[in-house]
Amino acid sequence: PHVGYLLEEHLEELAFLHVQRRYLLFAVDVPLLGLREHDERIVAHWDGLVEGGPAAVELASQRLTEFDPWDVFASVRVWLELGCPEPVEILEQMASAGPENMAGWREALRRMPATVLDQRLPTTATEELPDEVQASLVYARGWHQTQDLSALPALAESDCSELRRTLARTLGWGLASTETASGLLGKLVEDPDEAVARAAMWSTVLRGDGEAAAHCRELVTAGEADPFQVQLLGLLGQPDDCLIMRPYLEQAEFLPVATRALGNLGSLKSVPWLIDLLPEDLEDEQAEPVVTALETLLGDLPYVEEESVEQWWERLESKLDQAIPVLRGQARPWPLASEDEPMESRWLSCLRKKKAEPDWLRLEIPDGFFTAGDNPEALPGE
Repeated sequence: PHVGYLLEEHLEELAFLHVQRRYLLFAVDVPLLGLREHDERIVAHWDGLVEGGPAAVELASQRLTEFDPWDVFASVRVWLELGCPEPVEILEQMASAGPENMAGWREALRRMPATVLDQRLPTTATEELPDEVQASLVYARGWHQTQDLSALPALAESDCSELRRTLARTLGWGLASTETASGLLGKLVEDPDEAVARAAMWSTVLRGDGEAAAHCRELVTAGEADPFQVQLLGLLGQPDDCLIMRPYLEQAEFLPVATRALGNLGSLKSVPWLIDLLPEDLEDEQAEPVVTALETLLGDLPYVEEESVEQWWERLESKLDQAIPVLRGQARPWPLASEDEPMESRWLSCLRKKKAEPDWLRLEIPDGFFTAGDNPEALPGE
């Protein structure tokens, strides 16, 4: 019983620490070293499950249908990596998983070594599968760069929007460098399904040719952008793009994403506009997106009765160079020691560079990314 309890704890911690890791990837106060220390905790719990051997595999096999998709992720990974299930058994389990559980499967298949994925699910064993299962395999093989390129055109023409969305999502992970994949990406950007088009647009960003930022800038300027395109310009644009972003502050449905975009653009010109939007009570729910944007620009706001945000800004404004973009009160790009750069700053810098350190960070996305912040839940397999 004692061993079983320890294995349960290892399995639960493996899931929990991966959720935490999602937050740390974009943390405002944790540098890369802090993330690596967190990864060492994950490895320690994984090693505990490895030590558990068959008992750990048996426990994981009993928890493949857990309620939380992150628990499913941890159980699937242990079952597949430490056990030796046959392809037919794996595919049966995948076919019976619901949409939320399938998200955990996607994450597990992506995070496991490519060699293990190929051993457990060789390509010849995965033909004629349900669309949801096929999409998960496309997701994993796209991440590992083992996807059969000859299958891409048929996937792009599929009647299943989730298959097309998954393909569009994976094309930014390296396959888009091929001529065939690049042409498919151009078509998927125009897909009538919004989720497919957004995934394809993000993959064009990861290609790093600047076309996505220019396209979003045109749409924002014309007043024809959707929330996702506003979000992208905030991440990829120049500080002066705040001028064309300002009209979106006057539209209630765009206010949350437009304020976040202004924060990410880093221009001090937008500070007075944001302050004008603040209600008297900073704890008011309506103040949250505006406060978040101001803190992205300037750091913590003064929550004291003796001084309003307006008075604080009047004192601070004269000390800052309006021409220099900022992130949480620091100049951009990060001006201090590289090892001290917070993950948030490092990720924003990586997005603007084809070659960045660490290069894998460009491929990560924060929670709620493809919904432009409408659903900020930490979801595996996005």
